[in-house]
Amino acid sequence: MVKSKMRKVTIKLHPNSKVQDIFNKFLDNIKSVSVQNVLKIDFNNKSELDILKIETKNGFKLQDANALEGIEILSILKNYKNTYFCLVKITYNNIDMETLNFFNLDVIWDKPMIIKKDELVMSCVASEKNLNKFVKMMPDLGEVQSIVYKKSDYKGYSILSELTERQREIFLIAKRQGYYDYPRMINGQNLAKIAGCSKATLIEHLRIIEKKITDLLIDDIL
Repeated sequence: MVKSKMRKVTIKLHPNSKVQDIFNKFLDNIKSVSVQNVLKIDFNNKSELDILKIETKNGFKLQDANALEGIEILSILKNYKNTYFCLVKITYNNIDMETLNFFNLDVIWDKPMIIKKDELVMSCVASEKNLNKFVKMMPDLGEVQSIVYKKSDYKGYSILSELTERQREIFLIAKRQGYYDYPRMINGQNLAKIAGCSKATLIEHLRIIEKKITDLLIDDIL
């Protein structure tokens, strides 16, 4: 992609019955879901890792939920009343590959991305060619209500640049060793040995790292 020729598009639509059936499986007690950051998409394993902002209906707490079908909450990062910022793993086991490949596009997913029972908002940044392809596919998801184009300010920014050299080293070791996999592939004690520090020091580093990353990702927290 050529950065100077990239644009951002945000599309608002009313989802069709097929899309609503997918959403309704986890929206019974949820008012809305907003994607804050797409961390990883694995189309082969039908899964993705995201930071989500989840607004629940009155009386429903995510901590009390046995399960939200298709959404596995790995960690509740922040919570204010009925609003939760969560690290989640989303699986699409009940969705066929043909439907899933619909989203396998050469685009950069961006905010706002909002899911409600009767509303779907999707945004992405891409070259003109891929942007047109994305826009042409949207009527297959429902009735398009608005399309807004903007000049992209995407600069390829890396969150890791905000960490110190030692923090980057520990974070990358943790990632490569599977500490952030679910279930975890290594515990804190063994990870500390590899990182060359005590477990207490490792945990303190990870807490600082996670807070920095969380604060950067969730820039519109209440």
